[in-house]
Amino acid sequence: MNGFVNLLKPVGLSSSEAVVKVKRLLSDIGIKTAVGHMGTLDPLACGVLPVGIGKATRLFDYFLKKKKEYIAVFKFGIETDTLDSCGKIVNMNDKIVSKDEINGILPKFIGEIYQIPPQYSAVSVNGRRAYDIARSGKSCELKARRVSVDNIEVLNRNSDNTFTFDIKCGSGVYIRSLVRDIADELNTVGYMAALIRKKSGLFDINDSETIEEISDDINASIISIDKILCDMNTADFGRKDLERLKNGSMLDVDMEDGEYLIKENGNALALARVQSGTIKLTVRLL
Repeated sequence: MNGFVNLLKPVGLSSSEAVVKVKRLLSDIGIKTAVGHMGTLDPLACGVLPVGIGKATRLFDYFLKKKKEYIAVFKFGIETDTLDSCGKIVNMNDKIVSKDEINGILPKFIGEIYQIPPQYSAVSVNGRRAYDIARSGKSCELKARRVSVDNIEVLNRNSDNTFTFDIKCGSGVYIRSLVRDIADELNTVGYMAALIRKKSGLFDINDSETIEEISDDINASIISIDKILCDMNTADFGRKDLERLKNGSMLDVDMEDGEYLIKENGNALALARVQSGTIKLTVRLL
C-alpha cells in the first residue's frame, strides 16, 4: 500500500505518536509497511499532518519545500523558555501593544528573513538535539537560517495583549521564533499560545480526518501518490529512455531546470531533477 493520510492531529499528541497510531491501524488489517509524517507539528499544535505510507514516505524531502499556512495565537508581555504555553515563564513586560503597532512592524518579517530557531527545537548541535541540551539546563548557540514568509496578517485582537495571526510561509519557519522576534521589535516579549496548521502543500484542514475517523476504514482514507503530485510538471519518455533512467543513467534533455514527475503506464514512477540539460531520477516511487 502506497499513499497518504491527511491526518487532523490533536493537541497533546506528538507527530511521532500520531504516526504510530496510523501504523497500528494498518497493522490491524494485516499491512506492515513504512509510515512517516511529512513535517513535524509540535505536541501543542494541531491541524494538518500529512502521513506517508509505503513508498510515499520517500517524499519527505519533497514536502519540506511545500508552502504552509498557520493560524497562530501570540501572547505578548510574557516569555517562556520554550516560547510556547508549555514552558516556564522567564521574562515579563508590562507594555500593552496595539494592532496598529503590530501592523507597523510586520513588513519586516515578510519575504526572505533570517531566523534563529528556538532553544527547544529539533535542530542538531554537534550530534545532539537542541531541546535535549535545553532540558539539561544548558543553552547552545544556534545559527540564523534564511527562511521565507509569504504573508502575516493580524486576524483579531483576543484580549489586551493576545492576538490571532494568519501566517503563510515556506519550509523551516519556526512560528515560536516569529513571536519572539516580533515581540522584540515591539520592545516587549511574547510566546505562542496556540497553533493550528491549516495547509501543508495540497493538504488542507477542511479535508483532514481524525484518528477516530480514519480507524473506521483506513483504506477509504488513503490518498494516492498521483493525486498529491498532480500539481507537478510531468515528463514523458519512451520505453528505452525510461529503462535507462530506471537503471540510474542521466539523459540529455531540452527542458527547463527543475523537478518533474515521471510516469509509467499512467502511474507515478519517480521524481526527477533537470539541471543544465540533463535529467536524473531522484526518488523512485514504483
